[in-house]
Amino acid sequence: MAVETKAAEGERERQGGIGIPSRPSPFRIPSPAGRSSAAAAVEMDPEAVRRSLEPTAFAREVAGSATHLYDTFSLSGVRIDGVEHGRLLCSFLVTPRIASPAGYLLSGVTATLADQLGSGVFFCSGILTSGVSLELGLSYLDVASIGEEIEVEGKLLRAGKSVGVVSVDFRKKKTGKLIAQARHTKYLAVSSKL
Repeated sequence: MAVETKAAEGERERQGGIGIPSRPSPFRIPSPAGRSSAAAAVEMDPEAVRRSLEPTAFAREVAGSATHLYDTFSLSGVRIDGVEHGRLLCSFLVTPRIASPAGYLLSGVTATLADQLGSGVFFCSGILTSGVSLELGLSYLDVASIGEEIEVEGKLLRAGKSVGVVSVDFRKKKTGKLIAQARHTKYLAVSSKL
């Protein structure tokens, strides 16, 4: 687990960061044929994916501290471990703040992460704008207890002209056992032809 210094933590808070420590990506693959090198650079850059998951200054100004608090809370502690075209690999530790009184990972946290990290998969696939979620389906297969490390893998299944689908799998890092599986369908914001 990455350790963040007090100075780095203070700087992150001043910039409105979400607590994802910087870490070099182990994934580097060439972009698919037909994509420009600029688009390939955006979709493969872990920093660009991190920035896409951070709350925007506009959202913080318009919605006030509630949006910032939500975004900070929901993604705090999530580490981006790998980025490649159509795939995003993250991990996090189950802590008491995201666990039920019984000590298990809350299902709402899993759903929130599936939604937000699923959107990150579209971004690292070169789809720089997306609209609302059309459907988010989750199957909960096992529990994760406080102290367990969870690995999250998001994969692009399909990106059409106006709708895209990703899968998001949650696994126990130690055993590889699947604890939840999500399928996230999003409207892909199509720019106006006017």
